[in-house]
Order: sequence, then C-alpha cells, then structure tokens
Amino acid sequence: MSLLSALAFFWMLQVLSYVTFKWGSLRGTVHARRWYTGFLGGNLFGGSSIYFLMLVFAQMPDNPNVALVLACVGSTLGSQLALAVLFHSRLSWIQWFGILLATAGTALATWGGNT
Repeated sequence: MSLLSALAFFWMLQVLSYVTFKWGSLRGTVHARRWYTGFLGGNLFGGSSIYFLMLVFAQMPDNPNVALVLACVGSTLGSQLALAVLFHSRLSWIQWFGILLATAGTALATWGGNT
C-alpha cells in the first residue's frame, strides 16, 4: 500500500470516528442507545485507523515526526471540515485562517524533511 493510500485511509477512519462521536452525542443523549452506539462506533473507526497509522510510520522510518504531522493534522483538518458541513456549524474567519495556517505548517514540516 502506498503512503498516500495509507494516509487517506487513516484520515477517512479518523473523520468517521469524530463524526460518529458527534452523532452519538446529539441533543444531550447521554446514556441513551444513540450515545452508546456513537461511543462504540467512534472507537471502532478510531481504533481501526491505527493500523494505517502504523503503515504510514513503516513507510517513513527515518521521519516519524513528519509522518505524525501528516497523519494528525490531516485528520484534524478533515474532521473539522466534515463536522462543520455535516452539523451545520459556521466557521469564523479566524477559524478559516487557522485551517490555512495548519495547512501551511504541515507543508513546511513535510518539505523540510527527507520524506
């Protein structure tokens, strides 16, 4: 599996995990069936994503810091955007600026290392 494929699967599973956690916590449903389903589903997706994170680390043995930046920032940005779209939350201009800065920082960290 290529590095890009492993990253894409990791990001996808992380986004699904966060979306499932949010879905399970809608409208104060703590201790309801939806809450437990969201909890279990989110952990299933999140736990499964670790397999792909390990593949990313295996393909970048000399740069684990760069691998972690790519994996974590990519999944965080993907999750932020997915949550905003799916749950209709508006991002302020400063939040969009933060997304831009995180993207630029990830690019700098990636280009600065030997990938």
